[in-house]
Amino acid sequence: MNHLMLDLETLGGGPGCAIASIGAVVFTEEEVTQELEINVNVESCVDVGMRIDPATLIWWLQQSREAIDATFMQETMSIGIAVDEFVSFYEENMCERIWSHGATFDIPIMAEAARLCKRPPRINFRDARDTRTLYDLTGVNPRNFFDGSTKHRAIDDARAQAKAVIAAWDTIKTWKHPALKVIMPKMASNSRVIDGEPMPMRIGDPVVDELPAVVSKQAADLEVPAFLRRT
Repeated sequence: MNHLMLDLETLGGGPGCAIASIGAVVFTEEEVTQELEINVNVESCVDVGMRIDPATLIWWLQQSREAIDATFMQETMSIGIAVDEFVSFYEENMCERIWSHGATFDIPIMAEAARLCKRPPRINFRDARDTRTLYDLTGVNPRNFFDGSTKHRAIDDARAQAKAVIAAWDTIKTWKHPALKVIMPKMASNSRVIDGEPMPMRIGDPVVDELPAVVSKQAADLEVPAFLRRT
């Protein structure tokens, strides 16, 4: 399954704000495979009704020279074309999930940009996933995956966040309780657990039906993360 990580650099803090740059990476359970970086003409955002927040402008003045140059000093395209390029990138790479760092920022802002540009919705809202929840569950810190890249450069943030999601999935793979492994894309979409071993899903099989009898018999021996234990 292909996933897409979206990161935006903006001139505001919510849907309807102007977008300065778009970073997107395609990734699987193992690696980042494709990248897209778009710098957006801010004036074109204002032309379609997007807003600029003065407080965010002040915040940008406090960021690194590298981040400012990468976001505002490069060749740009209009927001309408940028939205089209982004959606095409998602579709051409046959992505089935779109991720962002938090549920209320990047994805809703991009959706509102598409609406203001009069583009029809082409990414299903059910595809959206939130990194913060996954990081909290697994204890992964995305800051550990920047590898010397520029913080607040959209493509660098997106890449680091995708690598952190992969690391979180690797952590989940070590959990022994079969019920928890439905969080994993492969386990949830095309396999089932029988006697502790993944088996191919067949047409008609539910993604999650009922746990095999072996689970209840061996429940006392299964390791469950501390946050799921009754207190």
